[in-house]
Amino acid sequence: LYNTHYLPHTIHLHGTSQPNNMDGVPHMTQDEVPPGKSFTYRFVAGQPGTFWYHCHVQDQIHPSMGLAGMFIIEPNLPNNNFAHLVPGAGRITSMSKATREQYQNEYSLVYMDIDDHLNRIPAAYSDPREIEKRMHRDYDVTQAKSNIFLLNGRSFPFTLRDSPILILDEPTSSVDVHTEAAIMNATEHLMENRTTFMIAHRVETLKNCDVILELNQGRLMRIHKRAPQLWSLAAGT
Repeated sequence: LYNTHYLPHTIHLHGTSQPNNMDGVPHMTQDEVPPGKSFTYRFVAGQPGTFWYHCHVQDQIHPSMGLAGMFIIEPNLPNNNFAHLVPGAGRITSMSKATREQYQNEYSLVYMDIDDHLNRIPAAYSDPREIEKRMHRDYDVTQAKSNIFLLNGRSFPFTLRDSPILILDEPTSSVDVHTEAAIMNATEHLMENRTTFMIAHRVETLKNCDVILELNQGRLMRIHKRAPQLWSLAAGT
């Protein structure tokens, strides 16, 4: 950890096993890392998996401002080469050998909800002392109201770049047939290499779906596995 920020920070790891003095809890297991200083966390990465880390200084505030993330411990196997840094997150194109042997694709997805009121405080003041006071004394975390939702640090519509699942809820409702065709053509690119759920009342909207689930009053009535033929029948051909 090299702290280039104007407030002190630490790193606390979740799910891993490390020495107590590498746990990142200030005033208990280590001192805070002040601005301009650094600290090296050393531990044996013994258990493969996906884990989480966050800043443990004022941990009711700092993680909610983005000081958190994920890291992956790969299995210790011969020739298990992998990318040590995945910029931008989303789909991991440089998969490790161990992952490729078991899975077709790999994604890193970090979801986060943000209270815009909290995140406006650092932008409103230039004095770090004033920022700290207003974040940790004036701001009431019990009254937080999340109104921004992020995927890998991005908000909609940029979240579509990373998500492996796309949900379209009535994308063509209340439009004429020409507008509907334009909307569907625009969404075809978004649906490439993604699992897409499309909710619609008109069968024509679902003509490119592989499977159609027919619901009535919230109950599953039928499963149509040949959607193009179903659309042809509905279109009268």
